[in-house]
Amino acid sequence: MKNVSISLDQAAIPNNGDGIIQRLAYPIAVLYMGLLAGSVSADPSHPFTVPNRATGLSMRGSVNLKGTHWERTGHLHHLDPYLLYAIALVESSRVDEGFASPWPWALNKAGKAIYPRTYEEAIGHLKKSIDHGESNIDVGLMQVNYRWHSARAGSLGLLMDPVTNVELGAQILSEAIASVPGDLTLGVGRYHAWQDRIEARQYGERVLKLSSRLRQNANTK
Repeated sequence: MKNVSISLDQAAIPNNGDGIIQRLAYPIAVLYMGLLAGSVSADPSHPFTVPNRATGLSMRGSVNLKGTHWERTGHLHHLDPYLLYAIALVESSRVDEGFASPWPWALNKAGKAIYPRTYEEAIGHLKKSIDHGESNIDVGLMQVNYRWHSARAGSLGLLMDPVTNVELGAQILSEAIASVPGDLTLGVGRYHAWQDRIEARQYGERVLKLSSRLRQNANTK
């Protein structure tokens, strides 16, 4: 697949439905991920429910983030945009026919990954879960936790919005990294597991390895 830029700018308006997903998901032919269920690579767009925690990561293809929302948000928070994108891949990847890409409407309820087709379906599912007293729900591209971070967004709609979701993820990641000066691996890992240092380090190593390969691959194209 050709090397293309990924922009979230066109994905900010949720009521465009599948058109948003096509613009967001199609250009992501970048990853070969070893999941618990087997090997998968990276791209397209039919909904799927699979475990969303990668255990092994290696690269195929390239992705160019220059000029995209990922780059602008990363620079705003003094973060490598490829680090942000790597977290999105690890956190919200949806797999179809061996291909994986971050999914803007992804939800995870207490470890169970759910991939609604549309913004409206995702919001409906999220509201229903909250009405039933559930709050440990990870939301969107960056899997921002509703219980701990919904107040940052101000509304469920903004929490699910792809642009806002990436912005919130960048804020949380910046705070996690700042909490352990001089230890980037642990800081990145705290995005996923704040108290469990072993799990945090494993996560940090995995994400940093992936972001490095994404960056190197983009720079060689």
